[in-house]
Parts: sequence; structure tokens; C-alpha cells
Amino acid sequence: MTTIIWLGVGALLLASFSYILRLRYELKQIRQQVQQIPVIGQHGTRLFFTLRDRTVRDLVAQLNQMIEYYEAQQTQIQGREQNLQLSITGLSHDLRTPLTAINGYTQLLQQAENTPAQQAQYIEIIERSVTRLLELTDNFYELARLETTASKLKLVPVALYQLTEELFLSFYDQFQQHQLQVTFPKSVNEQKIAAAPVLLTRVIQNIIQNALRYAVKHVVIDYQVTEQEIILTVKNDFAATEQIAIEHIFERFYTGNASRNTSASGLGLYIAQKLVTRMHGKMSAKVADNWFYLQLAFTK
Repeated sequence: MTTIIWLGVGALLLASFSYILRLRYELKQIRQQVQQIPVIGQHGTRLFFTLRDRTVRDLVAQLNQMIEYYEAQQTQIQGREQNLQLSITGLSHDLRTPLTAINGYTQLLQQAENTPAQQAQYIEIIERSVTRLLELTDNFYELARLETTASKLKLVPVALYQLTEELFLSFYDQFQQHQLQVTFPKSVNEQKIAAAPVLLTRVIQNIIQNALRYAVKHVVIDYQVTEQEIILTVKNDFAATEQIAIEHIFERFYTGNASRNTSASGLGLYIAQKLVTRMHGKMSAKVADNWFYLQLAFTK
């Protein structure tokens, strides 16, 4: 009987010793895998083990979660770096044009043989370039705020269509200058949305600026109230030669190739969509039969 007991104890000790050896081996393998992760640097790399032990399994699961978090952080960092490089490139390109114009026409103004008409023309171009620089500064400031500020907005009831109509009418002179006909809906069932008035104003102004740059003859405003949403649509015709990559329309620095887009920074619609999203709305775009549609939708 005693012999049997000792045999049992011996077998138990042997099994325990064998388990400890396997456990040490598994932990060593896991440590080596962890050490290799920064070297391999590939997304999707995960730790694995063969020992059927709940404690080891939970440890590996936790480590894999940490790896996933690390990969997500790295992806965000890389995205920010790419966006920063893109922003710097776009900023440099956009600022160079008006600055070059200001520099060139300032030198022309200094020439003694200029006629009064030429001087007036040069001054007008310089003034337009200065205005363009101010617009670019505002756009990039707004962009910086959007990408660094996560504070909660205070939303209040706003009459979307009324604000839209007022802002379009405030640009009456510009529409006349571009010989654009603006058509408003004949009747409106106005209902208020929850929005930040300053941000919503900026959104509509950016839409107006986009229409002024790209429309050929017509800008049409439509307003609908459905059971679920309040929808504002602004559409404009565009030149048959214009190619619009609709899938890129809300990307930063996308400007298309319209003849009047030389003053475009490609940030207007990008910023507008960001602002609408922050106000819990949706902004979409589409193209149909040489008409470009922008749509704002807010849940009732």
C-alpha cells in the first residue's frame, strides 16, 4: 500500500515537473514573440501558445489586446503625420499664389512709366490677393480648430432655411457679378434644427463659395421636411468639360479643374462636412446630368 502511495506521489511530482518545464518553455516562447513584434513591425501579428492552461491563455489574450491597441495607436499616428504633411504641402501651395501676385504687382507699381489705369489695375489685383490670403488664413485656422478641439458643442434651435436664404441674399452682388441665377423654393414648411448658429453659418457660406466658383448659370435651393429629417439641397450646373471626382469631393485640398477654381483651397467642403458632422448632421454630394448636388440632412 505504501509503495502504491509513493508511486502515486512520484507520478504526480513527475507530472508537475513536466508541466513546469512546458510552462517555462511556453513563457519563453511568448517572451521571444513579444521581443520580435517591434522588429517585425507588421500589423496583424499576434501571440500564440500551445499549452492548454487557462492562466496562460488569459495572459496571451491580454497581450494580444495590448498589441491591437498599439497597432491602432500607430495607425492613428501615421495618419496624423500624413495629414500634417498634406496640410503643410497644401498650405505652402495655396499661400504661394497670392504672395507671388502681391510681390510681383508691388514691383510693377514701383515703375515710373505706369499709367494711372495700370496703377489702379495693379492695386486691385493686390487687394484681391490680400483678401485671398485672409480667406486662406481663416480656412487653415478653422481646420486646426476642427482637428484639435473635441469640446462638446452647445446646440440651439436654428431655422435652417431662413438662415440659408439670408446668407444667399447677402452674396447677391457676387452672384450678379458671375451672372448666376439663384432659385429659391416657392414655399417652405420651416422647422428648426438643433445646431450651432456660428458653425452652421460657416457651412452655408462655404457652400455658397463653392457655387460661386463652379456654377455656370444656375444655383437652385430646395428644402424638404420628411418624417425623420430636415433636408437642405443646393445644386448648381457645371461646365461640361469639368470632371468631378465625387468620391474625393470632401477630401482636403480637392479643387477639381474648373476654370474659376484658381482661388480655391480645397478646404471649403472638407470643413463644411466636418462641421455638419459635429452638429450630428450628414452632408453628402452627388453628380447627375451636369448638376452638382450638396445635401445637408438633420434628424428631427
